Amino acid sequence: MSYLEKDENTVSSTKISQTGKIQEAFLNHCRRQKVTARLQLADQTVLEGIIVGFDQDTIVVNADSAQQLIFKS
Repeated sequence: MSYLEKDENTVSSTKISQTGKIQEAFLNHCRRQKVTARLQLADQTVLEGIIVGFDQDTIVVNADSAQQLIFKS
C-alpha cells in the first residue's frame, strides 16, 4: 500500500505519533538539563518549575517547593 492509498485515520494517527515523539524529546531535554519550564494549564494559569518526570498522560513538576502532578489534555 502506498502512502497515497492510506485512509485518513492512518495518516491522522501517524501525525499524532510524530507529535508525541516531539513532545517526548522536548520534555526529556527539559528534564535532563533541569530547565525551568512554564506550563500553561487549561484554565489559563501558568505553572513555572522544573520537570521531574512525565509519561503519556502526566507531567510532574517541582514548583514552589512542592511537586505537582499535571494531567495532559
